[in-house]
Amino acid sequence: MKEILKGIYMMEKLSGCNVYLLKGDAGLILVDTGLREDGQKIVKQIEEAGFSPTEVKTIVLTHSHMDHAGSLAGLASVTGAEVSAHIDEKPYIEQKAGLPYKRFTKRLMMWLGNRILYGHKPAKVTKALKEGDEIPEAPGFKVIHTPGHTPGSICLYNEKERILICGDTLFNKNPFTGKPGLMLSLPAATVDMERVKESVKRLQQLELGAILFGHGRPILEEASSKLKALEF
Repeated sequence: MKEILKGIYMMEKLSGCNVYLLKGDAGLILVDTGLREDGQKIVKQIEEAGFSPTEVKTIVLTHSHMDHAGSLAGLASVTGAEVSAHIDEKPYIEQKAGLPYKRFTKRLMMWLGNRILYGHKPAKVTKALKEGDEIPEAPGFKVIHTPGHTPGSICLYNEKERILICGDTLFNKNPFTGKPGLMLSLPAATVDMERVKESVKRLQQLELGAILFGHGRPILEEASSKLKALEF
């Protein structure tokens, strides 16, 4: 686990998405959880950094995909943390409904991945979030609802520190090819690309020094100019 900004750590050598740990005044906040196999790695890195897993008071999920929510159930049990996610994403995290992909093949592939290939277990969302909500344990961070990749995808934005944690609304690496570079959500895993574009246009209006992605290296300098230069 590496401290990339003051009080913000990035987990290392995970199989799923980038996972971030925020050090708040009242405890730790985990943003996303990686694949199911990443749970033990995350706990180990928390302990190696001198923290206890029970200091994690909140787990915020940016969306329900298995590479972000795969170890949520296990980590929620180990830490006893509150699980926060957008209200529109709640049924997908709890696996009471499938994501509303228009194509049957996408729905089938996601089901096979979640239930068969990765053994992704459902987890209960204990706090439903909406646009503008603050994350109490992470002072300064507010929810921006950025639908498109999934209906309830969210970003976390700290206006004072000019930091955006964007989940999969934006990528800084193609996870299929490994090629780095700033890009929109991958169409293959996205519910509605037009809504993604609308969401990213909103993000382009923010003042940003840093963007922390679900996939790809964080941008830690001049993030606004780089995002505003993204054409789509």
